[in-house]
Amino acid sequence: MPKNKVLSLCIPTYNRSKYLDCLLSRIYEETMELGKHFEVCISDNHSTDDTASVVRKWEHKLPIKYKKNSSNVLFEANLLKAAMLANSDFIWFLGDDDLITNGVVAHVIRYLERARNSQVGSIYINSSQAIGDTLHYDFKGFKLFDIRKEKCPLLNLSFVGSVCVRRKIALEIISKKIAINGPIVIKKNMDPYFLYDCPHAFLFLECASKSGIIGVVPESCIRISTESRALSYEHRCYMATLLLLFSMDIRKEYSWCNDLTISNPHIPLKMISVLDFFLRASLVARRPALEKIHMATFNLYRRHLQYMGDTLLYHFCGMLEYFRNIQPFKELLIFSSSVAICILKINVTDKPDNSKIMENKMSMAISRAKKIF
Repeated sequence: MPKNKVLSLCIPTYNRSKYLDCLLSRIYEETMELGKHFEVCISDNHSTDDTASVVRKWEHKLPIKYKKNSSNVLFEANLLKAAMLANSDFIWFLGDDDLITNGVVAHVIRYLERARNSQVGSIYINSSQAIGDTLHYDFKGFKLFDIRKEKCPLLNLSFVGSVCVRRKIALEIISKKIAINGPIVIKKNMDPYFLYDCPHAFLFLECASKSGIIGVVPESCIRISTESRALSYEHRCYMATLLLLFSMDIRKEYSWCNDLTISNPHIPLKMISVLDFFLRASLVARRPALEKIHMATFNLYRRHLQYMGDTLLYHFCGMLEYFRNIQPFKELLIFSSSVAICILKINVTDKPDNSKIMENKMSMAISRAKKIF
């Protein structure tokens, strides 16, 4: 009986046909010699652009499984639907705008072929990031870690493209621990919004916990793109709160995990976090309706700094918050925000996002934040 394919490249997408076309082109270039070792699974979140035409363009060149949702669901549900299309040993999630490094798909498949007969449940694939916080490891080549006995290496699970999981375990997790209710995904028998908007991280952590073994591909295999979509002020503030909730959820439930959001050894990133605080404060100065989500983020961030034992930054951010509404400082915040946006390479737009989806997401984030602080 023939073995399953080694790898399913699972791509959730919505109205970004130009970027999807570029990604499929790169996958084709990377896999022309790989034969039947892989497949491409695309879950289309009811796109209204020419996504379907792009898929038709490539489906005679690539082993594509494509399904278009009958209605638009949220990102979580769409990513899980992409996973459920897969029929390989391993699932590697890719954002439709991710940029694959030359030669890495064949490289990763070779690693995964070696890992087939191991007990590994999750594999972290290193990435190169726009703000320069690429992780560097003191080993070369694919390496397995027994998280029950060894210290977990540093990971960055907030990025979708770094997550690869064993399909059999992942589908079991989806079946037993996740409920998909129309466009909404909730977790069973726990906080329903645990690791909200991060289903890839949830699958990685649950698969790793179940198997006890994780793998790490230390080479930078994929680059995070920041060009495909400008974030509204609302989305940017929501994401800041979400990442803090993300780090606290991981710390609470997966004590073995050493994620970048929890323990960050890179001193320059402390400056980035301060600049990010300036940016959030400036967005609120421009749009006072964001005050509630900003305060939720501020209180969570100070709680995080307390946990990290960073007393200096804790008091510094408190001082910044104290001066935030004093008029000269407020004007300075607005003026300097353009500098922060440039340094952080954040694509933001001042067009308001008054959608019901964003309103519900911010309400959920604020509610969860208040339970913590």
